[in-house]
Amino acid sequence: MHIKKANDAANIYIHYENPNEVTRINDDLFKIKMCLTGRRLLREIESHMAAGKNVNIKMRLDCGSVTAPRLTESQITRFRVPYSEEDETHHKIASKVSKVNRQDGASEGTSATISYNPRESISIDSIGRPYIGVDRNEGFFTLAHELIHALHMLRGNARGQGMSEIYLPNSKQYEEENRVIGINEFAVRDITENRIRQEWGAPLRAHYFLTQRPI
Repeated sequence: MHIKKANDAANIYIHYENPNEVTRINDDLFKIKMCLTGRRLLREIESHMAAGKNVNIKMRLDCGSVTAPRLTESQITRFRVPYSEEDETHHKIASKVSKVNRQDGASEGTSATISYNPRESISIDSIGRPYIGVDRNEGFFTLAHELIHALHMLRGNARGQGMSEIYLPNSKQYEEENRVIGINEFAVRDITENRIRQEWGAPLRAHYFLTQRPI
């Protein structure tokens, strides 16, 4: 697999097999950068570069888009864990230091890896319900959603990271998704998926869970 720095963010790296993947991801990052909140999102990600934190984006067409924490090189040395983010110990420590600490607030934060499926565009119906759309030009909203998750991990203030608990209304993962979308008590946050949608003139997302595509 090859690695190339993204055009619009100094510490975002594209991992690719086919050069067309680089073009698609850079195009979607450019669309994100075209709105005020998107530019703010990319600047915030870049602000963590001095701490050795970065975001990797890998195109995956065989699964849904998802973001996972990844230890920085200095953290790997300090915690004495394998370099591979697939390693169980690596992932366990990365999950811990990317999330809010109950006693002390934000943790030190980590890098992040996004598995991005651009074919999984999220469209919104007339009452704000999301569904898997057919307009692949809207895939960048999905990438923006995952980049916001990544930013929370870099900041060390991510909430839950276990999708198994997403259907529990009081779970931390449920809270994290609402926070990324910008709904309920998180509607006032300055970097959310819905702010990016609004600035693009797109319908706003009312909740996380997918519904059936309208007939």
